[in-house]
Amino acid sequence: MLKRALLVVLFLVVLSSFGYSVTEISGCILHMSGSDEVYEFTNSIVFSGTSNTCLGFLNLDNIVVDCKGYTVDCGGNTSIYGMRTWGMTASDNVTIKNCVVKNCGDGIFIQETSGVTLENITVYNNTAGVYILSDGIASYGSSLFNNLTSVNNTQYGINFASCGINVTNSIIQGNTKAAFYFDATEAQSCTGANLTITDNSICYNNITYIESPNTTITTIANNTFCLEQSYPTDDLMLTGNSTVFNLTNVTNPINATDTSCYLYLDSLHNQTNSSVLNNADLFFSSVEFDYNSNHNWYVYCN
Repeated sequence: MLKRALLVVLFLVVLSSFGYSVTEISGCILHMSGSDEVYEFTNSIVFSGTSNTCLGFLNLDNIVVDCKGYTVDCGGNTSIYGMRTWGMTASDNVTIKNCVVKNCGDGIFIQETSGVTLENITVYNNTAGVYILSDGIASYGSSLFNNLTSVNNTQYGINFASCGINVTNSIIQGNTKAAFYFDATEAQSCTGANLTITDNSICYNNITYIESPNTTITTIANNTFCLEQSYPTDDLMLTGNSTVFNLTNVTNPINATDTSCYLYLDSLHNQTNSSVLNNADLFFSSVEFDYNSNHNWYVYCN
């Protein structure tokens, strides 16, 4: 116990040496104040008040928000942002971690904020799990969403209108409209690579990915896609440029008598996997969609 207390004291001393102070959060606050700060939850929070945001971080640079595993609950009010950062310039460096956000409009709304890290976040039963909007800021630092669980949201798991985002080691599942929506037009002045989605579990969403015009580079690779055997179809709505899907890990309930599985793209046979094991993952080569149209893919096993 003494050792743990000493470690906590040492942690606070280290933060202090880097110019960070620690502020505790116990309820909804529309406008947090203080850059170079660590914000720590002391309990779960249920939204109350008349604003459109439970927790707001306005014009703050170099902050860490640590929910400590606690929850922000908007109570089903879809006009409320659970957590929001906005009104910032392009060098903000905001980290949000160890949070659960549920029953909100946008669970986490990131607006005009650069260099964002979301880590160990769960968002569910919101309209959109996470919405990130550049709002015309051209020079954006890379943002990382790591170990994000976005499930059972009524629209999108993640709604992107920004660039330089890497989603990895995450679970995007059961979202009613789509797992991902990327709007390059809304992102406006973004330059460089738009979006990289790698090493995630993307399962049972109505549509995997919806993409608007003007996308530059989008890579979707090394993910696990889950398909139900009763309806093993996953739709893609692509209207941008050169989107690469790596379908090398498709989870599909395979009957014990099945010996082969077939990948179909837009109802045309594309590949065959003849080394099928019951309840095993399937592996196919990468598939690239590089023309403006809507598509679907499915797997059939027998």
